[in-house]
Amino acid sequence: FPGPLLPGKVSGSAELTALATGLDPAQVQSIADVLNVRFTEMRGFSTAWNHIATQNAQRIRAVQELFGTNLTKREIAAAARDTFDDIRTQFWFYVGTSDDLAAREIRDQLSHAGFFIPRDGTAPFVRLQPQQVNLVHPDGSPAAGSSVKPPPGGTYEFRLDVDHIAELGQQPAKAFSSGNLRLTPSQENRIFLNQTYM
Repeated sequence: FPGPLLPGKVSGSAELTALATGLDPAQVQSIADVLNVRFTEMRGFSTAWNHIATQNAQRIRAVQELFGTNLTKREIAAAARDTFDDIRTQFWFYVGTSDDLAAREIRDQLSHAGFFIPRDGTAPFVRLQPQQVNLVHPDGSPAAGSSVKPPPGGTYEFRLDVDHIAELGQQPAKAFSSGNLRLTPSQENRIFLNQTYM
């Protein structure tokens, strides 16, 4: 997905992505506008995450204290990932069900971009209907890596994920901080996008 532009503007790459995904170019741009942006730079995200992190402060502290123990990096990473995954699920449940202002602001932003917001703690998603697209150069020759084929079944869920900007091992004290978090395509989406556009 293309990067953010001025509000109301649609990039050329958004138009191409729209063609390949079956979405409207403005919707593609709206999706791009929420990806890879720090939670602290988007309405409601920081407040909602901090609300859930405060409820889990003891668990977060316990994970951070593991960095001063004799545990291996692998053991610490497993404990940290389990805690983060649980907090992320709580965050999405809060976003999907709470009537607090922060949760409503998040739902408004994501709904505007066409995301469906589940109420069960799973991440929001957009249903794509990828189309067969073959891009060509102005001279009519095929562009390298430009053939996009739809997945079996015809539709695909483009799901969001909450990801760290600086990984847990690099910044253990900031691993659960809203200033270190952003929305990204889920791991499954990254694999799909790489396979589709390569």
